[in-house]
Amino acid sequence: MAAVRFVRAGLTQLYLNSNTTSRVALAPVPAGTDDPNGYSTLNVNGDSDPIDIGKFLQAAITLYSDTTCSASLQVFVGPTPTGPWVGLGSASVNPSLAAPIQVNPFSGGNNAFVKVVAASYVSGNPRALLTAISPDGRNVP
Repeated sequence: MAAVRFVRAGLTQLYLNSNTTSRVALAPVPAGTDDPNGYSTLNVNGDSDPIDIGKFLQAAITLYSDTTCSASLQVFVGPTPTGPWVGLGSASVNPSLAAPIQVNPFSGGNNAFVKVVAASYVSGNPRALLTAISPDGRNVP
């Protein structure tokens, strides 16, 4: 199953231009051309760009950091790419590669878009990945 990276708000096109025109993660921690500029590192307080999940039957968001992290990450879902946004659960504080957190974006019902919000950022490389299955049984992407 492939995983798709969440990218900081406004940077998805730069990420795609610097990469292989795909948000597919080659590994949990960027290596080589996977994310050479760190656009998928949620290391500022703010939102990721939203990802359309409306076509998927199942999905999971994995929150983690490839280093020791001091930040909180929370998954938000909404009906459009501009919201209104509803937070799922409480923020995950200091997720790590050894102990990632998974969130089901459909836990509160059907949703069309999902984003990850970083807050209280102090240090580390917090990241988020989406894995999902479409109605035809294909994995993302």
